[in-house]
Amino acid sequence: MSKLGCEKVKITCDPKENFFECTSEAVAVSKHKKSILKKKKKNLFNAMEESLLIFALALFVVFLLILFLKNNAYFYASIVFLIGLCYLTGRIVSITNLYYVKKVSGKKTIILNEEGLTDQSYYDIQMNFSWNKIKAVVVHKYSVTILTDTPCYFYFPISQKKKIISTIKKYHKNTLILDDTEKGKK
Repeated sequence: MSKLGCEKVKITCDPKENFFECTSEAVAVSKHKKSILKKKKKNLFNAMEESLLIFALALFVVFLLILFLKNNAYFYASIVFLIGLCYLTGRIVSITNLYYVKKVSGKKTIILNEEGLTDQSYYDIQMNFSWNKIKAVVVHKYSVTILTDTPCYFYFPISQKKKIISTIKKYHKNTLILDDTEKGKK
């Protein structure tokens, strides 16, 4: 038997593993955290897909303006197009910035134990989250995202799914786990 507080699961991830897919999904989960926790359903799109959808809608509006507004249509169309292009560029820059931050900070390490989650991934600074702070685990195609009731969230490549979910079920059974990736597999 182990003593209370001694048993822990250490999860370490390389920031290069499926970075863009994983980060894009996690950013979208974080963005829609309130909705996910309220409806207990995952979001449909990742951050890049949302950005591309908004950009496509902006292009559609541009074409409608050109079609129906003959005079000054090109002016209005170019304004809408530029706004959509700026939005898309901003999203790409923000995800690239996340990559830089993760690359600088190196490998991500968290520890899960009886007391909760401890993040040790940035300049040897430790952040501790008790189990009552962890609200949900959202599993997508490329990522596993752990949502807290703070602005912090943690995400890992899908390769860490079994380890994370089994540990969370062991220590905190009340945590909401949204995972439909196993449906249809048998």
